[in-house]
Amino acid sequence: MPQRFGFSSPITLPHRDEPLWVVVYIHVGADQNHQEPVAVLTNLKVETPDDAASVVEHYISRWSGCEDPIRFLK
Repeated sequence: MPQRFGFSSPITLPHRDEPLWVVVYIHVGADQNHQEPVAVLTNLKVETPDDAASVVEHYISRWSGCEDPIRFLK
């Protein structure tokens, strides 16, 4: 499942001092025609493309862990 991604410099939200990073990745479907941008807000420090890739991998694994059981129940 190929992906392209990028990440922001640290940002802060109003009324929060904690630095946050935005990681955006383009999910490319198996047929290579469907592309969908996904943005993830994280408090994990993202300074390199490898850091961003780790955040994306973690997000995808958590998402499938939540969505797959729901699909099974439906």
